[in-house]
Amino acid sequence: VVTLQEAVVSEEKLLINYTLQREDGGAIVMPDPLDLPNLDSTLYIDGKKMNGAVAGSCGFIDEEHTVLGMVSEYFLQDVDFSENHSFQINIHRSRIGTSIRGEWEFAFQADGSDLLADTRRTTIDKTFVLPDGGTITLRELTSNELEQRITYTLSDSSGYIFRVKAVDSTGKQAEFGVRMQDDKTGHMQNQRSVDDGRFNEEAETVTMTLYAEELPKGDGQESGEEMQLGESFTLELP
Repeated sequence: VVTLQEAVVSEEKLLINYTLQREDGGAIVMPDPLDLPNLDSTLYIDGKKMNGAVAGSCGFIDEEHTVLGMVSEYFLQDVDFSENHSFQINIHRSRIGTSIRGEWEFAFQADGSDLLADTRRTTIDKTFVLPDGGTITLRELTSNELEQRITYTLSDSSGYIFRVKAVDSTGKQAEFGVRMQDDKTGHMQNQRSVDDGRFNEEAETVTMTLYAEELPKGDGQESGEEMQLGESFTLELP
């Protein structure tokens, strides 16, 4: 049984929260813990089939392992989520160890105007030079009820993965990791926000440090050498 629990939109992102359960209410057994469950689905917005990057995560939300929570994130650059849209999600197959074909269809209307209106924005506009001569420019820090993210642009297709380590003026720490990146743009997301890792509401400033690690070469091995780019910098929080 697939249940759509929640849908949330932010800038260029649609997040869907599902739960999966057995019809008989029994425990869900995953034969291989490394073989993550997934849902094969198609997303339509206003009747148009959407093509975009998709990320996901899952985990049991009860001690008896009878309810599996799953999150799907759709990264969609050509949709204005501040407007009202009709959403349709058709799930064709669920896979937990074995494949189960079926038709689970969900449809709803929603807009993200309230969430986007409540998004707090802080301009960064700082450029850093990469070891290969390319550049990355951190553009903006945004924060809302769903997430905290740092948007950035690249001078060309980068051979690096990025991370920002931050500490606010009250001493609370956060870490931003890459959530999506293409040849020219990307954003990093606060990886601790779901565990109350947001900046303290009373914090007046935050100090950030940007790091880069070279992507794997032909042998597929990560360099493991994370290097600091430029100097740390401090932003005033709204």
